[in-house]
This record gives sequence, structure tokens and C-alpha cells, in this order.
Amino acid sequence: MAKVPYKVKSSGKFYIRAGSPSVEPDNEECVRLFQNGGLLLYETKPVFGSSMTDLNRSYLNEYFVKYRSLGEDVENEQEIWQMLFNLYLATKINDEYVPTVAGLVLFGSNPRRFLPQSGAQAVCFAGGDETGT
Repeated sequence: MAKVPYKVKSSGKFYIRAGSPSVEPDNEECVRLFQNGGLLLYETKPVFGSSMTDLNRSYLNEYFVKYRSLGEDVENEQEIWQMLFNLYLATKINDEYVPTVAGLVLFGSNPRRFLPQSGAQAVCFAGGDETGT
């Protein structure tokens, strides 16, 4: 049975069951438990030090036109940022939009500047699956 962190409302602390008693997990274990439960995804985390200007506007425009059926160019910055927020490609920190890991990897002008360890790889198969059938 997987461990699940429980939050105590009055203290805001998280605990997990360890036999009969409840123990407070360390930060790393708490993050791991949230990730395993699908509550925390790496690609939706903000990339600190980056800004929305680090996203390639022409890539975004092409994506919105081809795959989101929007007009040629969306001019309203707030509208674009809200769409990116809704797609988990941006998040808000102190009321400012910031690219997420996914946003920078997919649409960044220079994603290696902030995420040298990250990348995306796409594969296409003939047929319904990798066997070609």
C-alpha cells in the first residue's frame, strides 16, 4: 500500500503513517509522495530566473494557429499568457506569469540556458503502435 501524506489543517504540516504512529516526512519524501500520487509534476514547475520573454513568440503563434485554431496572431499579451497558464505551459508567481519546464522545453528561445538537463524527443510510428500494426 502506498504512503499518502495527510495535512493537518491547524498546523499545515504533513504526516504519513508508519505503522501505528504518524511521522512527519522530510521535504524530499513529501515531494516524492506527491509525485507518485500524480499531484506534483516536474513539467508544470516554474523555471526560476526565466520570464515570458524567454518563450519564442513565433513558435507560440504557429502552435496557436495550427493546433488551437486561433486567428493568425493573438496580440493581447494577457490573453496569450492566460492560454499558456491554462495549458500548464506557464504559471503565476506573485501575480507574474513565468514559463514552466514544459513551456520552456517546447517553446523556449534557448531552453538549454535554464534547463541544460532537459529536452524533448518525438517519435512517429507507421500504424497504430510501435510495431507498425
